This record gives sequence, structure tokens and C-alpha cells, in this order.
Amino acid sequence: MTGSLGLDVKWHPTYDLTLEATFNPDFAQVEADQLVLNLATYETYYPEKRPFFQEGIDVFTTPLQLLYTRRIGRSPEPPILRTDAPYREELTEIPQPATIYGASKLTGRLSEHWSIGALQAVTAPNDVPVRLDDGSRERRRLEPTSAFSVFRIKRDIGSNGHFGLMATSVTRAENSDGHPRFADPQSGAIKQLCPSGTVTAPLDRCFNDAYVGAVDWRWRTPGGDYVTGGQAALSLLRSGPPRETGDGTIITPGDHGSGVTAYVNKDGGTHFVGDVTVEFKSKNLDISDLGYQTRANNYRWRTDIEYRELQKWWWFLESRARFEYFGRFNLDGLDIGSGYQFNVSGKLTNFWTFFTEVHVRPRWFDDREVGDGTALERAGLLGYELELTTDPTKRVSFSAETQTQVLTNGFNFVGSFGLLFRAATQLDFELLPTILNTLGEPRYIGRGDAPNQYVFGNLAAQSIGTVLRATYTFAPKLTLQTYGQLFLAAGHFSNISAFQASAAGAVARLDDLRGYATALTTNPDFNEGVLNLNVVLRWEFKLGSTAYFVYTRAQTPATLLQLGETGTLNLSSVRRAPARDAFLLKLSYWWG
Repeated sequence: MTGSLGLDVKWHPTYDLTLEATFNPDFAQVEADQLVLNLATYETYYPEKRPFFQEGIDVFTTPLQLLYTRRIGRSPEPPILRTDAPYREELTEIPQPATIYGASKLTGRLSEHWSIGALQAVTAPNDVPVRLDDGSRERRRLEPTSAFSVFRIKRDIGSNGHFGLMATSVTRAENSDGHPRFADPQSGAIKQLCPSGTVTAPLDRCFNDAYVGAVDWRWRTPGGDYVTGGQAALSLLRSGPPRETGDGTIITPGDHGSGVTAYVNKDGGTHFVGDVTVEFKSKNLDISDLGYQTRANNYRWRTDIEYRELQKWWWFLESRARFEYFGRFNLDGLDIGSGYQFNVSGKLTNFWTFFTEVHVRPRWFDDREVGDGTALERAGLLGYELELTTDPTKRVSFSAETQTQVLTNGFNFVGSFGLLFRAATQLDFELLPTILNTLGEPRYIGRGDAPNQYVFGNLAAQSIGTVLRATYTFAPKLTLQTYGQLFLAAGHFSNISAFQASAAGAVARLDDLRGYATALTTNPDFNEGVLNLNVVLRWEFKLGSTAYFVYTRAQTPATLLQLGETGTLNLSSVRRAPARDAFLLKLSYWWG
């Protein structure tokens, strides 16, 4: 049993300014994220759920997402281990969120035309236990003590626009003694293995400091019909090792990156609206230490035109029809995702809403699939989307989102559904099942035996899951909230093929893939099984003072398959994945 003490403070230095601070906060009562099977080459985006970071966050919102508060106190990725003899390391626990020593936030208006936002946070070092081949255990450093800072100031331009500045920084207080070492098999020199898998000299830093600065603007015409805006940003890495991005770009400390996005929208008018957006990001732009970006190294554009009817006609309270065209190329001129789509949406007189779309994606190239810049050709497709939501004010309401895509070499289907049932005044249930099925496309497995040889396999992947939320209100100040997710996923690779490149950064076209006869030394198939639970009894025993009784079960989804095992949906994978159970009592007391 362990204990901790935290403190939350809120102060209004002026009528329009709010200063909040938290010391050693505990967000155990916040429900776990809903897991998904991510087959993309960029990370899953999760919404912020912690109240301290949710409140007043709009002041930091800009066209480029320079602040993604989930970075603060995040659960790091598991470390790369020394799996060969004589170490044969194994992870014995799943990485946990970093402890936040403290955080502060200042938001509000300085005067009639000036607004400000400032956020600072410091997180503790994050370690995880690792078991060695001889049975001994050691702590492995995942992240050092880290300081996060954001500053935002905005000047209103008349009543129709603004000009803003924003700066972010992430600095690390790193002690390099906590990283394992090994002898280089070729030179015999002693090397240091960083958690990310980067190899450095002993005592060198494993983590970078990162800085971003940006300007943004927005202006609306006096009549209100047109609006334009955008943002330009610069990024800089300092200290630490070179960083390799998913498209093979190597960012060396001291390198600058740049990016700019701009848009012109027609929002007003009776029927026709539309917008045009353009974006450029250099290869070295990296805002991901505190922000969120799917990728850099691209220029893209998007344009659409929409006809809308906002007056009631026939069965519709409102309706829209939109045509969209978008294109994206990397800075080497390779098409990395373009397409056309036509959609219709609206609200019916019974307050149901709907969205339906047909889209076309020509063949494109994924320069992040392999990780060193080698681009894999992806097939063209024809897709259909359908979204439907019934009247949410009814006792029982339903929602559905589906996407079906027919590829020239495969098939994709993704569906998520929702059922909200208000069983009684005090009790409501929400059931959220999901399903995914994809098959046929070649995906990257690993390196082949020959230099610059890449191995691929046709992936058949499935996932099913369901989330259950339930809330029972015993009294206005006493509630029981439950959250649970059961999630299963699996993937199997067949028709193993290889691409022989002349050098790293080549283009692997589908017609260039050839059969690969060499036996694989590791199993690329995967099974995932997760049962996450969160049960919170909340009692406000005094105005502003609350007691939380919490049970949580957190599980890492990945399980390793041995050679010969096939990745299939299997409930037993839940028992194979590491899990962590915790019971907590949290007290929040308000003096006032």
C-alpha cells in the first residue's frame, strides 16, 4: 500500500485572468483510452480527459497542433531490450504514466485586445522493471525528468481577426547512467542502448530537447461570409542523438524545420460555401515532443464546394451536399495520398442525423511503411461511408459509423456502433462495439538476407471489441461509474514476397515484389487481447470536497507469437498479455 498527497489551487488575479496550479495530481478516476487496431504508419490520436488540461485549453488551439497535452505524463513506449545471449531480457510490467510533479496554467485576457495562455509542467523520471536471463531484475529508464512549457499571446485585430504568437519547449534533465550497455560485435567497443533502440557512446544523452515557435493569424470579412487564417512554425532539436523519422529523414540536433498552413473559407451565404487549404512541411519539421503531427516532409492542398439548404423541406430540417478534392506529395515529388469524395449529410424532422459518402483514392506511395524512406506502393480503392445517429434525447438512442473499401488487391471494413439506454432516472448504459476487417494488401515485415532487401506479406487482420459504460446515481452527490473494454485483434501474413532495392529510399512498386523462399526467423503474425476496467465510486461529502474509491485494470495488448503460431482472434490472448490491477482511495478537500 502506498500513499501520496496532492494540491490543487485556483486563483483569479483579475476578473479576466485565471491561474491554476496542481502539485502531484492523480488522475486515477479518469477512464482508460479506448484501444483500436492501428494499421496506419502514424500514432493513434487520443482526446484529453484530465480535467486540469481540459479547462481553458481553447486558448492554445491553432491550425498546427503545437500542444497535445497527452504528451505530459504519458505512458512511454516499452523499451528496446537486449534479447540475445547472454542477456535475454524480458519486460515484467507494462509502462505506466509518468508522475506529474506539478503543473500550472494561466489563461485569460490582459486587456480588451490582448489574451494570454501559459502552461508549465514537470514530470518525474519513468522506469520499468526488466528481467535478465539469470533471473535478476533491474530498473530501466524510459524517460528522464522532463519540463514542458507553452506560452501563447494573441492580439485582436478589430472585431474580426487576430494575430498570435506561440512557443513551446521540452527539456530533459537526463542521467545517462541508467541505460544498459553492450559490446559491439564488430568493433568490440562498449555501446549504450537507449530506450528507443538508438545506440550511442556510453554516457551520451538518449533524449533530445525540443523547441517550437510559431505565428498565426485569422481574419473575417466585415460581412462575415469569408474567413482566412493560417500558421507558420519553426522547430529545433538540441542535444541528444540524431532522430530518425518514419520517412527516413535524419534530424540532427541543431537542425531547423519549418512548416506553414493557410486557408480561405466561404462560411456565409444562403446556399454555396467552400474552402481551400494549402500546407507545406519541411523534412526536418518535428513538433511531436509536445504537439501532434501525423507527418512532415509534404506539401498538400484541399478544396471543396458545398451546397446547403438550412430551411426545412420535405423530411429534412437541413441538408448538405459536398464535393472534395485533396492531394498530398512528399518533397521528392511522390504522391503520398490524393483523392476525390462526394458526400451528403443532414438532419431529419425526427432529429436523426446522417452522413453518406463515396470516395475514390488512386494508387499512392507510403514512404513511412518501411521506416527508412523506402516507399511502398499502395493500391487504389473505391470506398463508401455511412454514419447514422438517432435522436439522442430519447430513452434509447443508436449510432453507427461504417466504412467499406474495395481495393484492387484487397478489402477493408471498419465499423463502430453505439447504443445508449437510459434504463431509469438514476441509471444509464452505453454500449460501443467495434469491428475491423482488412485483407489482401502487402505490408512490411522486415529486412531480408541480402543488403537493401525488404520483405512483405499480404496482411489479413481483424479486430473486435466492445466498450461498456454505466452510471448509477444513488444521490446527487454519490455516483458509481463503470467503464470496461474487451478488445481482441489478430493479424496473419501470407504470400511472403521481397523487394530488392538499389539503395535505401527506393520505391517498391507492387509489380516489383517477388516471392521470398527463405524461411522467416521470427513470426510477423500478432495477437492482441485486452480487458481494461475502471470502476469509480464518487462521493462529494462536502461542497467541493470529494472522495473517490477506484479500481483499475490496465493491460498491454501485445503478445509474442512463436514460429508456427498463426495470428487468430482468440479470447485466451487476454490471459497472455501483462496486466496491472490497482485499488485506490483518492480524497480531494476544498478549503473555502
